[in-house]
Amino acid sequence: MQRLASVLIIAAGVVFGHVAPVAAEPLTGAYGAAVGPGWAAAWLDLAQPEDFRKGDSLCFHIDGSRLVLVRFLPLGEDANRPVGIEGNIRSVPESGALRVDLVDGHPRIRQISVHGGERAWTWKFSENNAAPGFTSVERIKGDQDCR
Repeated sequence: MQRLASVLIIAAGVVFGHVAPVAAEPLTGAYGAAVGPGWAAAWLDLAQPEDFRKGDSLCFHIDGSRLVLVRFLPLGEDANRPVGIEGNIRSVPESGALRVDLVDGHPRIRQISVHGGERAWTWKFSENNAAPGFTSVERIKGDQDCR
C-alpha cells in the first residue's frame, strides 16, 4: 500500500497547501530624465547589466506621458540610436502601471528607458504627449498583476 506524502515547497511560494503571493522584484540603479526639442525620455541605468528573456514580464510605473516607446539598451550601444526597442508605441493606463511582456530577448542590458514627448527617433506620438516620468520598474512573475 502506498502512502501519499505531502511536500512543503516554500521556495516555490507554496506554504501549507496555499499559494503565497510572489513579490515583484524591483530593478535597481540610477534613474534619470531629459527633454529636448520635440522629444523626452526617462531611464534607469541598471546597477549591473542584466539579461531579459523572451516571455519575461516587467511592470513600469510611469507618469506624464500617455504614450511611450520602451527600449532595452545593451552594453556597448549608443543611447542616441534606436536599438533595443521592444514592440511599438504603448498606451500607458491611467494608473501609470504599464505591463510589458517581452516578445524579444534582451541580453546584457545596461539601461531601460521610456520615450515620450512628440517623437522618439522615427516614431511619432501625439502633439500633446507629455514627457515621461519613470518612478520604478519591476520584474513580475507569470500572471502577477502590474499595479
